[in-house]
Amino acid sequence: GARMINSEAMLTLGRVCVRTDLGTVSFGGTEQISHSKTQFENDFAKFTVEIKCKAKKTAYKILRIACKRDMILYDVKFCIPTPQDRTEFVFYKTFINAPAAAFVRCGERGFYTGIENPFFTACEEDGEIVISYQPSLILKAGEDYESEPQFIGEYICSGVLVSGQEALNIE
Repeated sequence: GARMINSEAMLTLGRVCVRTDLGTVSFGGTEQISHSKTQFENDFAKFTVEIKCKAKKTAYKILRIACKRDMILYDVKFCIPTPQDRTEFVFYKTFINAPAAAFVRCGERGFYTGIENPFFTACEEDGEIVISYQPSLILKAGEDYESEPQFIGEYICSGVLVSGQEALNIE
């Protein structure tokens, strides 16, 4: 059978990239994000990434920023290495074109990921699955910011085509 995908482990392998008017910060990736918390600090902010697992099914990654200086937070990217056995990548949007999740198929199994934000984007670039959103916020020195969580979980292909269009045919 196909190997299991550990959602929490997938998040620890990823990196976080934050773009502000004061510069771009990227951490994780090479130094694995710990299962509880990882911190990075520079002259304008302290960045903390926390990973939590709910009911051993879905894992969540949250970014917290403690601002030392005023800044504009342009975008936040959560990146996961693309699995070598990836066979398909689908960025699923609902019928109103709102993002729901990105699905990464690896044979008969795969994982879904996204951000609990109605305007996130998902793509593959440079060997990574990149899930991002643009808060476009002005943050003041001393202010704390908490990102919408990235989520990830495993699925098994059922062979059943799921379609929701029938519900729209209301007479």
